[in-house]
Parts: sequence; structure tokens; C-alpha cells
Amino acid sequence: SPMKGCTLTHLILMASIFFSPTLTAEIYKWLDDDGNTHYSQDRQGQDKASRVTLPKDQPAYTPPIEAKPAVTGPAVTGDTEASRKYADEQKTRQNSYQQMQKSARAAADKRTVDECKKRRDIYCDKGADEIRRIEREKAQRQMMEEQFRKRNPPIPRYTGNDIHIR
Repeated sequence: SPMKGCTLTHLILMASIFFSPTLTAEIYKWLDDDGNTHYSQDRQGQDKASRVTLPKDQPAYTPPIEAKPAVTGPAVTGDTEASRKYADEQKTRQNSYQQMQKSARAAADKRTVDECKKRRDIYCDKGADEIRRIEREKAQRQMMEEQFRKRNPPIPRYTGNDIHIR
């Protein structure tokens, strides 16, 4: 009956969740004598190992990924000459790729430096222009004050017993 299948499905689902390694796995962390950090699912005889608490939404265990063979091609067939040639080609490709990466990094670094120099020049020019403008305004203000003083000499003012000069 459909109800019985549904109940069995729910039972299997609940059992798989209950016995899941993500709920029961523990992870320990410790430092070795050289200061390297290690992680493991057991203490491995380390008294200083402390249990790592993971966030609830992060699984405590991730199954290992199977490593694939690094070299493929003629090496598998046992043909040594072809294997050497293939290895040389791989090495040449790798060197070429590394050189390309190095050139790309150097070009990116040069662009960054050039952009910084360009921005520095712009900011310096703007700053120098602003300083010159402020100095011009200050000189103009001083000149205007001097002209005003020449045209309007101080006038003695009599107030009671004192004479004030403005």
C-alpha cells in the first residue's frame, strides 16, 4: 500500500539523518613541536588537542576526493621514449604557462604602479594648484588691505578723556 511505502521511506530517511557522520564526527586541532597546526578526527595521542566546534550548517566530515594520476598518456603504455617525449612536452608547457603567469603578473604590477603614479601626479597637481590659489587670494587680500589703509588713514577719535586711533 502507498501508506506503508511512505512510512518505510520516512523511517529510512530518519535513520540516515540520525546516523549521519555529519552529526557524530568530532574534529580535533593541535600544534606540533614545529608550530604546525594539525586537524584530525581523533586526538592521535595529543594531550593538547582541542575539539573544534563547527557551525551547525557546516558538515563536520567531508569524504576525501580521490586523487587522479598526475601523468597520463604514453607513460601508461610503457613506451619509454614516448614517455620521455611526453614528459618533456608537459614540462615545456608548464614552463611556458609559468612564464605566461609571471609576465601577466609583471604587466598587472606595472599597470598598478603606473596608475598610482598617474593618480599621485593628478593629486599633487591639484594640491599645488590649490596652494597657489590660496597664496594668490592671501596676497590679493593683503594688497587690498594695504590699499585701504593708504586711502583711509587712521582717524583720531575723542571719547571723553581718551583719544583713540582706528
